[in-house]
Parts: sequence; structure tokens; C-alpha cells
Amino acid sequence: MNVGPPAHSVEQRFRTMLGTVKPAVQPPAASWPRWAVPATLLVAALLRTLRIPLRWDEWTWHYAAYDARTWESLESGRVWEALTTFSGLHPPLYPLLHSFQELWFPAPGVLLLASVLFSLAAVFFVCRLHPVAGLLLATAPIQVAYAAEANNYPLLCGVLGGVFWARERAATGSTAWLGALGALAVWTHFLAGGVAALACWTLPRPKRWKPLAWIGLAAVPLVLPALALVTEPGTFRQPPVRLGLMGTAFLDRFGPLALLLVPIAWQGARKEPHLAHIWAGTLLLIWGLQIFGIAAPHQFPYYLALGVPGALLVAAGIQTILHTRVVVGVALAQGAMLGIQNGAAWRSLLTQEPRAIDTALAEAQPGDGIYLLAPPRVEDDDKSATSAVLQRISPWQRLPIADPYEFDFLDHRHGQPRQMGEITVYVNDHVRPELSQARAAHKTLFLLVYDHRQDPRYTSDLAASLGQDPDDTGPDFLWRLKTP
Repeated sequence: MNVGPPAHSVEQRFRTMLGTVKPAVQPPAASWPRWAVPATLLVAALLRTLRIPLRWDEWTWHYAAYDARTWESLESGRVWEALTTFSGLHPPLYPLLHSFQELWFPAPGVLLLASVLFSLAAVFFVCRLHPVAGLLLATAPIQVAYAAEANNYPLLCGVLGGVFWARERAATGSTAWLGALGALAVWTHFLAGGVAALACWTLPRPKRWKPLAWIGLAAVPLVLPALALVTEPGTFRQPPVRLGLMGTAFLDRFGPLALLLVPIAWQGARKEPHLAHIWAGTLLLIWGLQIFGIAAPHQFPYYLALGVPGALLVAAGIQTILHTRVVVGVALAQGAMLGIQNGAAWRSLLTQEPRAIDTALAEAQPGDGIYLLAPPRVEDDDKSATSAVLQRISPWQRLPIADPYEFDFLDHRHGQPRQMGEITVYVNDHVRPELSQARAAHKTLFLLVYDHRQDPRYTSDLAASLGQDPDDTGPDFLWRLKTP
């Protein structure tokens, strides 16, 4: 796949200025300086690493419990069950990786860091194909927003980056890497498997069958679990598609700067039609999942799959120095804005006023519990919110799952407790009857209510049901509940 302009173009002079990274197949006409790709990877790493403390919030606490069935199977020696257990609608690869982490070192920060590395891997692979495409992917707002998540979407990005790198190699060489990474794609996410199949299908006919066969073979163990999901009515429960609302929300969340790249990407589509076919086919797959109610139309992680082919389309469409300036300018502007926004949010977490959790952490004794209770501030796909309260609990320490009483850890109503040393920590978003079970399990349960917006369900009504008034601690309420 040739994603660069002809040697005589102005873009070639830009290549000469920055140097060239060898694509896997076509030798370059000039050499990129050694700093070009490392600088891009450094920018990508900084932007993504900034997301780790920002994403350590209540949603992440609950996301980290979604793969409980897999690690329960591994703990009890049911290996085949673990290998074929889906986490919701998602195939087993990420649940398996997460479960090994939970069993080895159950620190949520490690989970978020692994996601950052997966997202960074996508940038690395794309830089091997075209450094300008790598820069676009490194600073794309949607890619950065989802880079530090406790789910399989950063892994999806990394695997798809590898798929497109392997497709380049397969065009004139071996298809082994493409087959292997395509198999991983199927086990990561069905959307990733579909994109990998599209990448294989656009190869010359003699080249496409072997990697497609590997993808098909990899999918065989997943057929029965997938059929069980297809026959489950809850699989098709997402709200209807509203394109206008989706487009407005997308632009509001990730900004309109990338629209400047559409004319250049159009030129790239004319030059590299196979990339356009993969990109359009991926978009149709996403819309199909949403139309059938499988994927949520108000959530955007599925569009991460468009990132790699989209960045390569733009790089392929660069034909003039103006194109170069627009593309690099958009990438740098987006990166600068993301750095400023995330840096400011990060600094704000370090300069918070005293909160009730500081008191609870100072007073809690071995065997006590700390119960964090806050109403949902944003829906789970909004990556702009942060938690100053949860920041007081380091995500880099061991926080294994706790069992203060008998319950199903996957049942979020119990606050999905984790053990922090000799103290049990719960996180919940509604006042639920299960609170009484947590209260009975500890000599003292420190109940912290924060971000309550004066909602009586979390304030006066809760005080009445508990039979005591709380202490005011800054903006929070704190109850010290003794065992009845």
C-alpha cells in the first residue's frame, strides 16, 4: 500500500525535511530523522498518560468488575469456561487479560496503564506506515478520550493498528502476521474482527484467503457463545438511532477541527480506494450494530475503529504544501488543546479542598468499611468528569475484591467492594437496601455522601432512614454507622 505522494511532489520535500520511516513494503525515497517517530510516540504517550488519573473515577471502579465471571472461572480451574466467557457482548481476550491482572496484582492503575499501552501501540504501527498518519492518530481527540479505559476498546485500537501494518506486509510478502492479528481482532471485539476481515478482503485474491481462514478458525470457539447472545432479547435493547443527535453530540465532545481534513481524505480515497472501502465498510458495520440495537447510539467508542484507516486516508491524500500545513496544523492544534484541557483537569485534582474521605481514611480501623455514595453525575460514556474523592485512594495499590458478606460481585447494587489493606471500600451511586448488609458487616461503616446536589434522597431522606444526622465535612456528608 503506497500512502505517500509521488517523489516529485511538494510532500516529498516535507518527507525529506522530517525524514522517512520505512513502510513494511515500499522503500522510501528519503530518510526521516531519528527524532520524527519517537517525538510522535512521546506526544501520544504524554496525552494518553494524562488520562490515567482523570479516568480513575466511579465508573472505572464499576467497569473493573465486569469481567468477574472470567476470573472466577480461572480461580476455580474452569479454564475452558474462562476461554469462552463473554463479558457482556464482548469476546474473551480482554476479560482474560484483565483477569490475569486481577489475580496477579489487582491494582486498577495497572489496568488503566495497560490500556494506554494498547492505544499507544496503534500509534506505533501507524507510524510505521506513514508518520503523518501516526501524528494524526496520536492527537485525535476520540483516541485520547478512550485511551485509558477499563474495557477492551484501547486493545481494539492496538490490534487494528497491527492489522493495517500487517496488511501492508501481506500485499507483497507473507500473510502470517495478518492472519495472527486478525485472529486476535476477533477475540477482542466483533467489530475489530469485521474490520480485519475487510482488510483481508481488499488484498489481491490469491493473498486474501489464508488470513481470512485464520480469522474464521479463530472465531470457531466463539460461535456457540455468540449464538447464545443472539438469542438473548437483552442483546437488542439499545435505543433507536438518531443521526442528527449523534452528530451534534460527537462534534460537541470531540470538536470540529477534523472536518478540515475531509477534502484531503477524499483525495486519499481516490488514490487508495481499498482504504476508502475499509473505512466505509467499518462505518456501515457500526451503524448496523446500532440500527439493530446491539451498540448504543449515544456512545462513541465504536468509532475508534475508524481511526487507523481514516488517518491513512488523510496521509494518502496529501498532495501539496497546503495539505501538509493543514494536516500537521490540525494534529498539533488538537494535541495542544488536549494537553491544556487534560493538564488543567489533572492539576485541579491535586489542589482539592479537604473532603470527608480524608476524615474517614484517618479514623478507620482494621475491619471497618468506607462506603462512597454519590449520584451519577454524567452518563458512563462522558469522559470529561473526574472524581476528586476517589483520587484519595491510590489506584496503584493492591485493591483485591472483598467478600464482607455473601453476594455476587458482579451485582453492582452491593458497591463492588475492594479491600484496601484491612479496610473495605464500597462505591455506589444510589441509596439501596444493600447498604444495610454492608453496615452489618463492619463494626464501623463510614458512609460518605458527596456531589449530592442537595438531593433529599441522599441527604434528609437518608438521614431519616438511618436515624441519625450526618457531620458536615466541607461539601460532603459523613455518617459513622455502628453495627446495629
